[in-house]
Amino acid sequence: MLDEIKKCSVNEDEDTTLDTLLEGKEIKLDEETGLPVKSVKHGKSSHFSDLEVSSVILPYICNDIAISNRAIEEATGLDRRVIGRVRKSRVFVKLLAEHTNRQMVEGRSIAVEKLVDILKSVKSSDNSKIKSAQVLLQHSEKMAELVAESSKNKPDINVEAVLNELDKLKQ
Repeated sequence: MLDEIKKCSVNEDEDTTLDTLLEGKEIKLDEETGLPVKSVKHGKSSHFSDLEVSSVILPYICNDIAISNRAIEEATGLDRRVIGRVRKSRVFVKLLAEHTNRQMVEGRSIAVEKLVDILKSVKSSDNSKIKSAQVLLQHSEKMAELVAESSKNKPDINVEAVLNELDKLKQ
């Protein structure tokens, strides 16, 4: 189950933090759900950093984005005020954004593969092939815009090459 938790991990720092907490027995894995839970240490108060708390609560958020702080508190043993503060912190928002972006890229790549399969299929109608080509071109245009925004320079788009490819698809 630890491998499934690490699927929610988005970088090596978080993996290392989660491993360190597990090895130090400051957290343990719940036997029923397999999610991290704070260990009870008698006579010692343990304070977690924002990254450590983020590493513990991120799997819960990955499973259910609408989960309440109280539900996470009951499941993990962490204070709900700390959970609320960490959920609003830059560290957690960055980790969640990286995880969400990775899932969106995976979803988009699956969609692109399906559209390419429609284009290659002999059984597909001409109308569905044209619509698939349009969606692929729109997707490519949006991706090119994102790249242009991130690099601050516009890529050269050869319109004639795109039109030639569309003509080939029609034939």
